[in-house]
Amino acid sequence: MTAKKKLAVINNNNEDENNTMNIRDITPHKRVTENNDRDNINLQQTLNDLTKILDFSLDLILSYDEHGIIKRINRASEIIVGYKSEELLGQKYVKYLFHEDVENAIQADIDIKSGMHLTIFENRLIHKNGNIVTLLWSAVWDEASKLSYYIGKDISEKKELEKAFDIEKQRFHDLFLQAPSCMGVLKGPNYVHELANELYLQLIGKQNIIGKTLKEVLPELESQGIFEFLDIVYKTGETFSANEMLVKFDPDGSGQLVDTYLNFIYQAHRDTDNNIDGILFFVNDVTEQVISRKKIEDNLILYTSLIEQASDAICIIDPLHKIIEVNKYACDKLGYNKREFTALLIEDLFVKEDLEENPLKTEALRQGSTLRSERRIKRKDNSTIDVELSAKIMKDGNTILFARDITEHNKIQYELKESEKKYRYLFENNPMPMWVIDLHSFKFLDVNPIALQKYGYSREEFLSMTALDIRPEEDKERYIKANKSFQNSEAIYDKGIWNHCKKDGTQIVVEIICQEIMFQGASAQFILSNEITERKKAEDNLLRSESRLKEAQSIAHFGSWELNLKTGTFLCSDETCQIYGLPSENNQHSYSSMLSFIHPEDINHVMITILNQWHNTSNNIALDFRIIIKDGTIKHIASESKFEFDKDGKPSNLFGISNDVTEIKTAKIQLERQNEELALQNIEKEHRANELIIANKELAYQNLEKEERANELLNTNRDLIKTNTELDRFVYSVSHDLRSPLTSILGLISFIEEESKEADTLEHIIMIRNSVNRLDEFIKKILSYSRNNRTGLDIEKIQLQDTTMDIIKSLQNTKEANCIDFEVNILEKNPFYSDKMRFTTVLVNLISNAIKFQKEVQSSKYIKIIGQCDQEALHITIEDNGIGINPAYHSKIFEMFFRLSGIKDGSGIGLYIVKDTLDLLQGSIKIKSEVGTGTTFTIVIKNLRK
Repeated sequence: MTAKKKLAVINNNNEDENNTMNIRDITPHKRVTENNDRDNINLQQTLNDLTKILDFSLDLILSYDEHGIIKRINRASEIIVGYKSEELLGQKYVKYLFHEDVENAIQADIDIKSGMHLTIFENRLIHKNGNIVTLLWSAVWDEASKLSYYIGKDISEKKELEKAFDIEKQRFHDLFLQAPSCMGVLKGPNYVHELANELYLQLIGKQNIIGKTLKEVLPELESQGIFEFLDIVYKTGETFSANEMLVKFDPDGSGQLVDTYLNFIYQAHRDTDNNIDGILFFVNDVTEQVISRKKIEDNLILYTSLIEQASDAICIIDPLHKIIEVNKYACDKLGYNKREFTALLIEDLFVKEDLEENPLKTEALRQGSTLRSERRIKRKDNSTIDVELSAKIMKDGNTILFARDITEHNKIQYELKESEKKYRYLFENNPMPMWVIDLHSFKFLDVNPIALQKYGYSREEFLSMTALDIRPEEDKERYIKANKSFQNSEAIYDKGIWNHCKKDGTQIVVEIICQEIMFQGASAQFILSNEITERKKAEDNLLRSESRLKEAQSIAHFGSWELNLKTGTFLCSDETCQIYGLPSENNQHSYSSMLSFIHPEDINHVMITILNQWHNTSNNIALDFRIIIKDGTIKHIASESKFEFDKDGKPSNLFGISNDVTEIKTAKIQLERQNEELALQNIEKEHRANELIIANKELAYQNLEKEERANELLNTNRDLIKTNTELDRFVYSVSHDLRSPLTSILGLISFIEEESKEADTLEHIIMIRNSVNRLDEFIKKILSYSRNNRTGLDIEKIQLQDTTMDIIKSLQNTKEANCIDFEVNILEKNPFYSDKMRFTTVLVNLISNAIKFQKEVQSSKYIKIIGQCDQEALHITIEDNGIGINPAYHSKIFEMFFRLSGIKDGSGIGLYIVKDTLDLLQGSIKIKSEVGTGTTFTIVIKNLRK
């Protein structure tokens, strides 16, 4: 309690006043005030320290009043939502909330004001850059200060990870339960099927595979290198993948493999201890995509070819009117090269005065119109040509411009009319009957005069008829079926031999050639009819003559035969087969197999006699020798033969006749023995007996020596044949087995190329790939050579033009084939029959050589393949303008492993295989070449008609 004192105060007027004053001791109050000030300072310091701590927090800390106005916020706001704290102070916090979370935020605010302490709830804020930021909040309400306090942790990254996890989880679920691709699990080092989905079963065409090894289910994969890939993954744990890999399946177990292109991944499957216990595989059948892409690539090649070979100048112009691409015709027509062309603007090609009078209508182009006009274009030498222009903007924003020389166009139109006149003249004046029929109704649309004359109908009668009306009743149905099979096939084809009826009822035999054409705007067939009635009779007579010849040979016991000295093929008649004890249905044998029938004592005599007559063009070769047929019977043969020579004077064939003279020879021997016995009776028995004993011993010794030499020679020949056979089989086996690891190496190279980013590694990988490809190409050729010697001929009809084009398409995608023009023109007058695999081998080797040995810097590279096929043989020339071959090497290039050093890499076996294959096909090859002028190969292959 403060003491109070009363004091008297005297005023200046000397008047007494009773005023009082209260005096209080404020020392304790002063002390308390000072203490409070010190406490406030300390509190402020503490608050400042706390503010610093809060500002350094990575969590967002804020408070706002009961109206939602932000009163305090730390500096983490700039990191989390992009706003500085001063930008947010005084703002309503809901302004920065994601609109979908406003309602939840208001409810949370109500909850904390009611006394709830919300420790975990999520709200999303809008970042200053527009992104959404997710925060995990903890909040409390302070009733005294009327403030809400919030602490928020940025969990956006966590939410993204959760979202990604959910997505991956869903993908995983879709992959296993709704997978659109083949997948499964192979367990253990033997790769036992533990899991496989339905698409995988459909792909391999098998069922009930669980528990079976991959080798049991798909044994055909072993030779394709698949197991090597699996072994690598199983041993190393490294994932292996391949795209569009060719895999051959045998779905029905018939041995007929089906080509399938697959994208697949082999991934190590691990147990709970992280040890590899199997393979997880994912497979997609992309056969249709690969085939479709190849078709697209073919179409792209065709498109590019069409652009480059177009008879119009074509250029591509960007939106700034800069020329970015032109075709060769444009360069040739205007005198610029491509580099000069692409340095120009399109306006640079037009005459300035023309542009002033008639500016380019770029606005109409931008609106999608196709503009056509006639203008003058300047050439590089400043001369001008009149052209017809057509321009349109493409989807990529560039403009494609076509320019056609009107003068050339008019010239072409004139030539076209002249060509039509010539065609009409040839049609009307052709000495063979010709007509045009509707493709579907077979109605005659046009007919030439010789057809009217040959068949006896008037033009009006012919045009009122169909092709069925000139055929006998028994051929009409066959004709309808034949036409259905011919539609949509070759442009020109042989429709075979038919019977036709003239107006007077006479039947004639004709050979029909047909070509599909457009006639008066509709699909039609152009027919050429060649009467072969007399030829047919001659062929029938020939068949009858051959039959009679066989009968005559059978009666006389004479057999005819022919030996092809180039191929070693021995063709014999039925009677010759009868003499040698061979089945008559197989008239073709090898020369070595026929030699094996000759008695060992007579083989030298036969060979020496034939060799002595090797260059004799006039005398016949007469031989008497013995043969031993399969049942051990010895026969005596009298043979007479003669050489046939080719145009170079070299023996090509040996043909002759053989007669079984066993009975005559036996009778003669018996007669000689009887004569000897009669003669011996006139000589002293004892003296002659001694001499005979000595002579017989000497003769027996000589015969024994001859027999031993013959047996040694026979054994040597057999050992040589066996050695050659085993060597051939060994070469084939080794070459075949080498391809599997090469395939594995190429797969690993692809894996390294995808994973590696190091330039040196990629460069080395390219070198490895090139070496592997060269080795693989050599092995393929070794396999081709081995297969060529191991397998017989498989004769079939070959579509020459289509087969050649397929080969060119397969070789055009190589880098070396770039900028090479291919010209193929094979006239198929008659169907060609041969072994397609060997025929393809010949063309592939010759065409690939022509590509490989082109000049690197030459601009106009070409390869021409010209040929024609008649009834006897196919004649083809393959001409290029490459580097050429020195004539000094022409006789050596067909030798095995011969290479021209220092020119190009190669195995030196390709042309050897060509020569070896042509020998089997009864063909020949010639070369004409000079260094620097190119090379021309001429091949002739016998038409092996059935």
